[in-house]
Amino acid sequence: EKLSELGSEVLEVGCGVGGNVNLLSSTTRYLGIDMHLPAVDYCKEKYPQQSFRCSRIEDLPSEVKVRNFDSIFFLDVLEHLDQDVLVLRESSNFLKHGGKVLITVPAFNFLWSPHDEFVHHIRRYTKAGLKKVLEDSGYKVERISYFNSILFPLALIQRLGMRLLNRKLSTHLSTPPALVNWLFKVIFTQEAWILKRINLPVGLSIIAVVSPKSVG
Repeated sequence: EKLSELGSEVLEVGCGVGGNVNLLSSTTRYLGIDMHLPAVDYCKEKYPQQSFRCSRIEDLPSEVKVRNFDSIFFLDVLEHLDQDVLVLRESSNFLKHGGKVLITVPAFNFLWSPHDEFVHHIRRYTKAGLKKVLEDSGYKVERISYFNSILFPLALIQRLGMRLLNRKLSTHLSTPPALVNWLFKVIFTQEAWILKRINLPVGLSIIAVVSPKSVG
């Protein structure tokens, strides 16, 4: 989705410490919500020009709830939720007519690793499994595809190796070197170009764009 097509009102569910704020707020009015108060306080201090609330989506006040948003984003959030269907179903009440929801989630339970436990994942998804969740939530799936495909073979080898060696993930997460960051940027740029043209058959993650099903 091009940012110019997101509409003027954007809601990000699970904004965390604001890693997506600059991207999502560049051409729009933005509201980020998260259940973790320190993260929300950090966002308010770092991005004073944007709006943030410490809340679950289902607990937002009525003046926020009613058909206010052109786009809602769940970026690596659903895998943390016990009741993904209920939360997605509730979210449709926040969308303006013609509004869309964009979702990303981690893929494949066989890629489960100590990292998933460290970041409190409840599940990973398959494309078919996510599609069923979205349809059960009352959405029409407009686009769904795996992504992070180029790194998939390397990640599979690494995850299986960790499992065979019974290694645990260190709680110390260091910042990757600049060269690694640059390489990732090149890879993701190439994959984004491919993803604009075709759906990818496998990957570390899944991306979906949905809209509420018409009633009647």
